[in-house]
Amino acid sequence: MISAIIVNDLNVTFSNDLYAAVICLLCDYKQQAEQDAREFIATSIKQLLDSDTWTPEDLLQLSKYSSGPRLPYIDLADTYRVLIARYRCVFVAIDALDETREDSNIRKDLMPFMESMTNLRLLVTSRHEKAIEGIFKNAGR
Repeated sequence: MISAIIVNDLNVTFSNDLYAAVICLLCDYKQQAEQDAREFIATSIKQLLDSDTWTPEDLLQLSKYSSGPRLPYIDLADTYRVLIARYRCVFVAIDALDETREDSNIRKDLMPFMESMTNLRLLVTSRHEKAIEGIFKNAGR
């Protein structure tokens, strides 16, 4: 609930800012098998591309990073970096991270990948779990 309020506030605050974006991702324990880092990045890319700020030339430029209809993780990650670099600031809210499997690549690959981008601000909600705390041990609060 709190993440929905924050995401709504961010959307209102930055609605007229072409160089800021808000992405919302929801973890669901019923969909643990389908939810992985690749799908989360693909969903993030879709949310970015659904904005009104993209021109056909922008999309054509992005097509050079694709290699087929179902892109491998590495291609999506490269595309995501290109998209994120276009913005001054991107807010990513990941709700209920504790509902992913502990061995999920969302936890071990996606979180460090996202933390490595300097213009990306990450909001993660979770129940208190030592494994999740360990992922963010060096992150600011």
